[in-house]
Amino acid sequence: MKLSNIALSLVVVLGAVATGGSWYTGKQAEEKYSQLISQANQELKKLEVYGAKAQIKEVNFTRGFFSSEIKYVLDMTNGTESYQFSGDDKLFHGPFPLNRVKQGNLLPSMFSVESQISVPESLKAHLGGQAVALTAQTEMSYANDVHTAIKTHPLTWAEQGLEISAIETTSTLDSKGRGKIFVQIPSFKATDKEEN
Repeated sequence: MKLSNIALSLVVVLGAVATGGSWYTGKQAEEKYSQLISQANQELKKLEVYGAKAQIKEVNFTRGFFSSEIKYVLDMTNGTESYQFSGDDKLFHGPFPLNRVKQGNLLPSMFSVESQISVPESLKAHLGGQAVALTAQTEMSYANDVHTAIKTHPLTWAEQGLEISAIETTSTLDSKGRGKIFVQIPSFKATDKEEN
């Protein structure tokens, strides 16, 4: 057999394995994603101690072959004020998520998610006119380890005397729920009514 025929056969076999793996992983990712939403809602319940309520709801998961689209609503209430943020995620199925492959990362992963959360019209002015409050990149390994990187836009709330620069957060969480989080806030300014 010629070397070119062997190489072509190898490419066809690898393509079939990656395609079948992507379809199978898409099914697994949908289940894991639902579990992550449940865990996130449990963590959001802890905000009630501070007088705030938050919940991820209206989750719509549309599974494709190599990627899936997820849309949801983040409902937040703080005292008398209530806001609904729109979530829009693109979940790339493993074993080789396409967004990672485009970056040259060929290590297997269960899935990789690119997320963005948009703010309601009433809050855009506080973000300098930006519609998107934050973007995130989340990856889950086949060992159920989760790695997340989140970036926010700067926030200015003149009525409250609050100015916060763009925030960058990275976190790792293992399958047993242990992990680390690193938050970088370059500047934070809070001024009271007397401008102290």
